[in-house]
Amino acid sequence: MEYFDAKVIETASENFLVWGKNKKIFVKMSGKLRLSSKRPAVINDKVKVSCDETSCLIEKIYEPINYFSRPRCANITKGIIVVSLVDPVVDIRKVYLMIMSLALKFVSATICFTKKDIERDTHENLKHFESLKIDGFPYIVINNNNFNEIDFFAKQIKNETTVLMGESGVGKSSLFNNLLGYKKAAEGTINRKLKRGNHTTSHHALISILGGFLIDTPGFMKIRIDNESNNTLSKAYFDFNKYATKCKFRNCLHIQEKDCFVKRQVKENKISDVRYNLYKELIKENR
Repeated sequence: MEYFDAKVIETASENFLVWGKNKKIFVKMSGKLRLSSKRPAVINDKVKVSCDETSCLIEKIYEPINYFSRPRCANITKGIIVVSLVDPVVDIRKVYLMIMSLALKFVSATICFTKKDIERDTHENLKHFESLKIDGFPYIVINNNNFNEIDFFAKQIKNETTVLMGESGVGKSSLFNNLLGYKKAAEGTINRKLKRGNHTTSHHALISILGGFLIDTPGFMKIRIDNESNNTLSKAYFDFNKYATKCKFRNCLHIQEKDCFVKRQVKENKISDVRYNLYKELIKENR
């Protein structure tokens, strides 16, 4: 029996592809680990693998610097939230939830607006584009067919472990493919060997690129915010923090407290009311 450390680079159901001993190896989780672990191995997990003459198994999942249950990945340093300037219509609540999920794990978020080349003068997504700019989030606007803009985007993720997040149809796979220079997202070997479906991205994949790693994830309908205290949720709204120091109460949650400076900024349109209302919903659900 041989043991070695490896990194999970692709996942599909209960099957995993890891990079270890300078090669790709197909593995499963050991029965003991499946029973004892609180979660399965996810993309970019660091793991311990055992191999004999017939099979290889994941025996241990090392503690990650962060972990996301949706999309399933670990050890992330940067998040790119991909949003289209045209169809599909932006669900702004979902975008804010993605930003929140990254902030709670101390991961910086950048919003990438795609389909810049498509006529959009009256499209309703433009109002969300303007709203997100006002909120102060870092953003990039690109044409997936323009090499110079793809090159500029690539420089933003250099030496980072980056996850691409977003709903289906926003252009994640096109962006992913252009960064790689070939259609990895649609025709990866794990699709054939693990007998996955024909969706553009039907599994999670980790690719080495520009001194770091890039993770493409399937489009998803729900964003999961893991259990956190209300004070933690409050502090994850970084645009609240610069005003919170002027609130009357040190642990102000910006809901019912008097002399709340954050609520005053909402009334003065310095904080998006959509974003603030979502914050109140999260606090209410968390009680």
